[in-house]
Amino acid sequence: MSQDLAVRHDRILQHLINVCGMDERDARNALGKGEGEASDRPTLTPQGIEVFERGVHKYVASKPLRTLLLLLPRTGMRVSEIVTLSWDAILTDKPGQPRLLIVGKNSDVRTIPLTNKALAILERYEAEYNPRARSEHWIFPAKSGPNHVDTDRVQRAVRLLRRREPGLSELTPHVLRHTYATEKLHQCADFATVRQLLGHNGRKTALLYYHI
Repeated sequence: MSQDLAVRHDRILQHLINVCGMDERDARNALGKGEGEASDRPTLTPQGIEVFERGVHKYVASKPLRTLLLLLPRTGMRVSEIVTLSWDAILTDKPGQPRLLIVGKNSDVRTIPLTNKALAILERYEAEYNPRARSEHWIFPAKSGPNHVDTDRVQRAVRLLRRREPGLSELTPHVLRHTYATEKLHQCADFATVRQLLGHNGRKTALLYYHI
């Protein structure tokens, strides 16, 4: 394990013990060995998320694109996953929180819970935009034609936010995934659960998404 990653591993271990109340054995089992290379990719603080959301509302006119961007730090999805979300992916078949059915890399399938914040974003989108009338299949339809919003539009919107908002100079979609994972850690979520939510098979990749 590299020195930087070892430091991160120890910080997370102490967080699980001192903040989340795990005993050391359980914390070490939850975290795993943490093998891999360290990442210096930034993450958004709660204040940074507020700046991001204000920027999205200010600079992104398209409601499908705006909603998609707002959901990224609330769901931890990859851009390639969120653009292809269909209405059938919203699962309400069980009591409790609705879930999203995600088809990720290598066609791996996982589900993630829709938090109250994420659900409110979607409900507002449906109420204001009536997207089901525009596409019976895609949650985020393209401006024209039968397809969904493409990933290039998402990347262009992120670059626009980087240029317009000084506090977002390092923003990328991947930063929003890091933000989601870090927030889950601060909420004392189980490490293995967060790996599953992110769609990671290995401990070493998931560990790089934690910033404390």
